[in-house]
Amino acid sequence: MPPLEQFRKSVQRFSPWQLRRNKKLDRIRTLNRSSAQIEANGMASVSDFEQGQTFTIEVGGKQIPLELSAVKPIAASPRLGGGFSLLFRGPRDIALPQATYLFTGTGGTHEIFIVPVAADATGRLYEAVFN
Repeated sequence: MPPLEQFRKSVQRFSPWQLRRNKKLDRIRTLNRSSAQIEANGMASVSDFEQGQTFTIEVGGKQIPLELSAVKPIAASPRLGGGFSLLFRGPRDIALPQATYLFTGTGGTHEIFIVPVAADATGRLYEAVFN
C-alpha cells in the first residue's frame, strides 16, 4: 500500500477533535520545562547574551565584528525558555544579507538568523528573533 494511503487509513480511526492539538495544554507543558532542559536541548536562551558583547562572523574569509546593542524579552512567547530579540550593530561599509551566520563570542558559538533592519552614520543594524 502506498505511504499516502497508509497515512489516510491510520488517520481515519481518529475523530477531528482528537487530531486537533490542544494549544492550552501545549503552553502549560512548555512553561513547566526547566532551564536545565533548555540547556540540555542546546537552545539559545536570553541568559546567553548581554548587551555590549562583541561577536564575530566570517563572511568570505573575512572576520566581521558585530556588537550586541540590545537584548529584549518577548512577552507571552510560546518558545521553550521564553522568546527574545537581539539587535546587533555592524560596520557601516559592509551590508550583510538576511541569512544564518555562525556567531563566535566569549560565551561560545551560536548559529543565528539575522535580518538587516536599518543603517545610520554609526553602522548597520541587524535583528535576530527567538520566538
